[in-house]
Amino acid sequence: MATNFHLPLLPGQPEFVFSMYGAPGDLEQLKQLVAVMREKKLGNGFDPGPGPHPNSKPVVDYLATVGWPLVCYSGAEMQIKGGRSVFGREQEAVLSVLDRAGVFSAIQLGEWGYYFHNLAPNESWWRDVYGKEFDDFKHLMKPPGLAGYDRRPTSRQECYDVLKDYFTSRSRDLLGRVISVTGHSHYEAYAGEWGARCIGLEVGENIAFTQSKFAFARGASRPAGPRASSVTTRCRTSWDSPTRAGMETMRPPTLCTTWTTLHVCLRTARGIPLRSFSTVRMRGNTIHSTHTTSFGGSMSSSRRIHGCA
Repeated sequence: MATNFHLPLLPGQPEFVFSMYGAPGDLEQLKQLVAVMREKKLGNGFDPGPGPHPNSKPVVDYLATVGWPLVCYSGAEMQIKGGRSVFGREQEAVLSVLDRAGVFSAIQLGEWGYYFHNLAPNESWWRDVYGKEFDDFKHLMKPPGLAGYDRRPTSRQECYDVLKDYFTSRSRDLLGRVISVTGHSHYEAYAGEWGARCIGLEVGENIAFTQSKFAFARGASRPAGPRASSVTTRCRTSWDSPTRAGMETMRPPTLCTTWTTLHVCLRTARGIPLRSFSTVRMRGNTIHSTHTTSFGGSMSSSRRIHGCA
């Protein structure tokens, strides 16, 4: 029996978005890349693309004219509250041209749950980020043994309030344009409740509990809660030492041996609930989808799909 499904796309986009991972900062080089991507059908967006800085304005202006969405990264300090990753009027002015053109844009706050609970007190990670400047910023680190809190919380409400303060503070610093991407946490619904422009998941790779993350994000998209959802998957290329974690719990070893690194984002526009997820399998260059939605086409390991199921 044939069934019709409504597939909401990214806001302002007329079709699925296949985004390239990375883009040149030089305008002429970017134009050449866009021409090749169009000719070879390699995609129609960038995640990440150029950052929202004044020297990137000609590049962002060009993306607005071609209607290609842009996800920006804010640098190595993106997760650090009180650090230097703070955007203001200059960056807003760069991105506003996309708003006027009706083109989707966002700034990633990536793996913020993992940062909060694991990296915030990790001195070696902070030294990697700041190098010789570590002593100038070590006061922002959290004390060890408290999972990212300044002191041991006494209630669930206190845990919630501290985490909310962290997320909303970073969101303000990133112009309220956050696409939340979480992997080792189940904070998808909170990100939507607290105002994320999109909710992202990273599953597969070495991240466990894949199916429960799908369930949480799907629940977050229903009418009773936040309505923006996305999925990013990273799949292993071999089956050297299988474990009961992540993507490996979803497929038998004989199927996983042919998977390549794949990023898949399934998003809904605000106000439209996500009805179901598709599980996507890639063999060679062909994407095969089961359940409700067929993506078709082909892509390389450096591209992402943005759409909805």
